[in-house]
Amino acid sequence: MKKSYEEVLNRAVLILMAIAAQGATITYKDLALLLGLPITGLNCGQRSELQRLLDLLIVIGIKRKLPLLPLIVVRRDTGQPGQGIEPVLRALGIATEADLADPVERAKLVKVEQQRAYYYCQHAANDNRYVIQAVGG
Repeated sequence: MKKSYEEVLNRAVLILMAIAAQGATITYKDLALLLGLPITGLNCGQRSELQRLLDLLIVIGIKRKLPLLPLIVVRRDTGQPGQGIEPVLRALGIATEADLADPVERAKLVKVEQQRAYYYCQHAANDNRYVIQAVGG
């Protein structure tokens, strides 16, 4: 039976919150596998299903004034989130173009935001503001 988008999204939230509560990260590939999403398209410049899901979680986090939970999802080769997060970091005033051009500074800024996600998940056991309610159900 195929799961609804809301079910996959909420499962992603639960997985990410559990990982963040441990102060850890997860790779894009490992998260896709846990969610049963295709891993094709993760590295070819196209927006994969997983990347679209993470984009939506970023929007939810921003609208609900929550830490950016998707920043704990990282590339296997760098241990850092992909470049897709850079426009968000700039738009929120977290980073400048110069910050993002410097790999050391980028890593520091990402680490700060990851720490915010870790703290939130370690102390928000009953906070369900990331959970999506199905429309009409």
